[in-house]
Amino acid sequence: MSADGPTVNYPQAVPASPTRIPASKVPPAVVAAVQKGELEAVEKWFADDAAADADALDADGWTLLGHAAHHGRDAVIEFLVKRGADVNKKDVHGISPIMACCSSGLTKRPTADLLLHKLKPAAEVDSRVWEVLRHKGWIC
Repeated sequence: MSADGPTVNYPQAVPASPTRIPASKVPPAVVAAVQKGELEAVEKWFADDAAADADALDADGWTLLGHAAHHGRDAVIEFLVKRGADVNKKDVHGISPIMACCSSGLTKRPTADLLLHKLKPAAEVDSRVWEVLRHKGWIC
């Protein structure tokens, strides 16, 4: 104990993640539109930007499909898949859209069903995802 009170041992700073997030080509307003399910705004971005990529990462390394899945935005998921989004693609943190869906308290069974239907092959789904789906009673 020092004269100023008890000695506090603060934890050492956590080293920065070795994963580098590439420069985002997705405007924050588009990410927000995906999260809110504002399909018209997402469609407009794709219509206005010829270089728009359905698999592009945002500034935090998430895919647009991951955001849509996490927030249960089925219409946006359908649109992004039609635009070529890879349903199996993981973000820089190793999270696939179905994992983002399962980890969210916001999503419902129809979103999981939609993603599982589009997964090819379903065998590539992480075993943890199957556990969560079974725990929620969404699959047998």
